Amino acid sequence: MDYRVDEYIEGVLNGTIVTGRLARLAVERHVNDLLKVPDPDYKYYFNEGFAKYFIDFFEFCKHSKGEWVGDPVILEPWQQFIVAMVFGWLRKGSDLRRFRTVYEEVARKNGKSTKLAGIGLGLLIADEEAGAEIYTAATDKDQAKIIWNEAASMAKKSDDLLEEVEVFAKAIVNGELEGKFTYLSSETKNKDGLNVHGGLIDEYHAHPNDEIFNLVKSGTASRTQAVIWIITTAGFNMASSCKRERDYAQRILEGTVQNDEYFAIIFTLDEEDDWKNPENWVKANPNWGVSVKPDQFESQFTEAVGRPSKINEFKTKRLNIWTSAYTRWILQEKWNANNRPVSEEALLGRRCFVAMDLSTTTDLSGYCLVFPPEGEEEHFQCLWRFYLPLDGLADRTLREDVPYQVWVDDGWVTCTDGEVIDYDYIELDILNDAEKFEIAEFAYDRYNATALVNHLVDKGLNMIEFPQGIVSVSPAVKNLEIMILNRQLATGDNPVMNYMIGCAEVYSDANNNQKIIKPDRRSSAKRIDGVIMLMMAVYRAVLDLAEGGSVYEERGVRSL
Repeated sequence: MDYRVDEYIEGVLNGTIVTGRLARLAVERHVNDLLKVPDPDYKYYFNEGFAKYFIDFFEFCKHSKGEWVGDPVILEPWQQFIVAMVFGWLRKGSDLRRFRTVYEEVARKNGKSTKLAGIGLGLLIADEEAGAEIYTAATDKDQAKIIWNEAASMAKKSDDLLEEVEVFAKAIVNGELEGKFTYLSSETKNKDGLNVHGGLIDEYHAHPNDEIFNLVKSGTASRTQAVIWIITTAGFNMASSCKRERDYAQRILEGTVQNDEYFAIIFTLDEEDDWKNPENWVKANPNWGVSVKPDQFESQFTEAVGRPSKINEFKTKRLNIWTSAYTRWILQEKWNANNRPVSEEALLGRRCFVAMDLSTTTDLSGYCLVFPPEGEEEHFQCLWRFYLPLDGLADRTLREDVPYQVWVDDGWVTCTDGEVIDYDYIELDILNDAEKFEIAEFAYDRYNATALVNHLVDKGLNMIEFPQGIVSVSPAVKNLEIMILNRQLATGDNPVMNYMIGCAEVYSDANNNQKIIKPDRRSSAKRIDGVIMLMMAVYRAVLDLAEGGSVYEERGVRSL
């Protein structure tokens, strides 16, 4: 394989290769360290022969899928640079590796799994280390197996590698050196007694804590040149162990922390960069035009710009920018496209799905009715009932700068007497609607709802608890988002809902599960109750259509 490390270094330094500041600092660190080598007090030196040896090892590794399946893995210049740094820098006197920890952060689709699979095989074979134990490690078994499966497939496709190792169901074994390459997760039953020569920590941003990292690190204690290689994209959790590790790596690159045995490289945009500018995208995607396809990337960018809930996901996963998990959900113009007129009189006797969201007794509460399409109709028609306590209405209108009084005057919100909402009043309205319409089921969040739910069960309504955990809610959020964007609703140009949709933020966890977030006290003037009701009612209606409506014939309380 042609050695292109110097080409990459020169290109970064003269600007012909576009990189972000943090990636450039990794290159500059290497160049500056080379100047220190003649100093007898400096402990390290760079051995280009060792660097080339490990780079060339990748030619024995074969791509296991995609457009290059069966072809040797050819490292791009930026990948060669990283491999050369980790394996080329040695300690004077012992010739053992300098770097014991590697932190590499790069956007998705930049060949992380392929490269790290080859690294694992190299540690098992090319290092010629007796009894080497190599582990890919992640929070769950499926994630931990991604890199290991890639390595197993590489080995199976290479006659040269099969002369050195055997591939079993759970391990790649080097019989001559008595070494093994396997996977490790929180689910692994026996994690004691690890003797780690190589620990490959995959997608560290998704780890809930540093348990696996510390476990692997403690297992390297008896090894003379063990390496822990963290490879990850950015994440959403600013308080995570990965973000703390990333901050530490950044301080090393910036020179505010000294750790000569820790290699770091971070491919991301600079803080002042416009993330929408295509000229900046390559900074987070050094494999641009190779495994990162420009046309697909631009398509994902276009989708993200039109769907605010996708913006942070795009920035985090495709541009490697750490972001908050919270982002504006639906653009106002996308919602407004659903503001078709709804005639309550025309809906009399129609089958519908209802959901309620009860706040505290002093805040906005209510329920939503969703009517699935019938006949030639194309849209789900939606009605809302909102309630507030009468006392303090004027003060609330001024304090929160929300037009509650106008909504009450125009009939969009109903006031109940007193300082708290009268749930008996809401119950009477629900029972009145049950006579006007055929309520197939009534979904609810049990918070503040126990007494009212019990009353409604006694009245014969089919009550369905809708758990508010992110795993339960995520498909409902995504379903509603698609329906809004596809203009499948008729919302009656309800001004309360027009306001609430602008308040709705969505949270995405590490697995891209999404949940609409109820505002906390810091943003108490924001209201999204109507959005939560709509999400539940629409989702239950869609499930019913998918199942032919037969599952709701019985009565009583059931769970989602």
